[in-house]
Formats: sequence, C-alpha cells, structure tokens
Amino acid sequence: MQPLTVDQVGWVFDCIVKNGAVRGSFRNLIYNFMGFGSETYDTLYRAGGMKIANKMYTDDTHTSQLIDDKREIKLVVDDAAQCNMWVVGQEGVTKIECYPEPGQYSYIPFLAIYKGEHVAERGCALNFRLIYAEEAE
Repeated sequence: MQPLTVDQVGWVFDCIVKNGAVRGSFRNLIYNFMGFGSETYDTLYRAGGMKIANKMYTDDTHTSQLIDDKREIKLVVDDAAQCNMWVVGQEGVTKIECYPEPGQYSYIPFLAIYKGEHVAERGCALNFRLIYAEEAE
C-alpha cells in the first residue's frame, strides 16, 4: 500500500472532527462524511474506525458540563421547533433536573421534568437548549 499524502490524512481528520461535532455514529462517519458504501464497513471497522468514532463520545466535555452543572434550570428550548418545551411554573412543571443515563459508550445527559414530586417526562438534554434561572430573569 502506498503511503497517504498529508492532504489525504487531513481529509480523514476533518471528517472525524465533523462527525464528532454532530455526535455522529461510525456509520454516519463512513457513509455520510467520507462517502463510502456499505461494502467498506467491515474493512473500516477492522481498521479501528469504530473505536475512533466512539472515542469522540467518551471525552465529551459538553456532556460532562451538562451533567455536572447544578444550577436551577428554568426552561428548556427546542430551537429546531422554535418553541419552549418545558417551563418551570407552567403546565404543572415544578422542577427540571439534568442527570446521567448510561449510553452505549458513555453517559448521556437527560432531563427529568417534574410535575409535583414525580417525574412526568424525560428527554435527552443534547436535543435542547437549557435556560438557567439566573439567565431567565
């Protein structure tokens, strides 16, 4: 096999970084960012592609920050739908907390939406924008 050029290696790194930025899977990396077909899956998997794609999740600073942030959450915004999903003090919502749920390769930040003392709904925090009490005032 011929050695890769610097430009080829740079392209691979760029694809990996872009896939990590959207929290993409190994399949997303090789099919969508790199443009390969399903016939390449086994070869790229054996070459360590899955480990590289999954590693993007285990060192996720944003995920850790969401889980570790103990500030009071006032509302949860869905920017894609352009609406507020949950607001403390409206529709019976009494509290919103972020907590870790075990994922396949790392913990994923989830939201517990309380109505009274009971969790009424849950949602993945990565899908939303959180507004904290001090920011809402």
